[in-house]
Amino acid sequence: VGHPGAVRMSMFGTEGSFETNSSGSIWVTKDAGECINLNDLLSCKGEPSGRGDGTYMGVSSLHPIHRLPREYLGLPNGHCGSHQFLVDDFVKSCCSGSLPPNNVWEAARYVLPGIIAHDSAKRGGELLKVPDLGDPPETLP
Repeated sequence: VGHPGAVRMSMFGTEGSFETNSSGSIWVTKDAGECINLNDLLSCKGEPSGRGDGTYMGVSSLHPIHRLPREYLGLPNGHCGSHQFLVDDFVKSCCSGSLPPNNVWEAARYVLPGIIAHDSAKRGGELLKVPDLGDPPETLP
């Protein structure tokens, strides 16, 4: 495929929408002429954070780097700066026995509607119910 790869995402709200793809990131409101280019604000191309510390790589000026361990200083990051935060959340959850913010129950809620929509399309648009797998347990085993 003639494409280097990209993180793509769209979130649609009642007053505005966020969209990101290989062209960049924008905020769009109901007024079709009102678009805000977010490329500079969200840029994390592997350069130092630009926040004066010059140490955390692959993060934007909006990332809460204060919560990252010092062991991540100078290490590469990925997926728009999310990797170090995901790893930190996972390790903290393993040590504490708590559920990380991004967990299997959340992942299922993100992906199930798309899987069911695909199945619906294969069945000629048949209306199908999206299962609710419930909430995660209070504590991890």
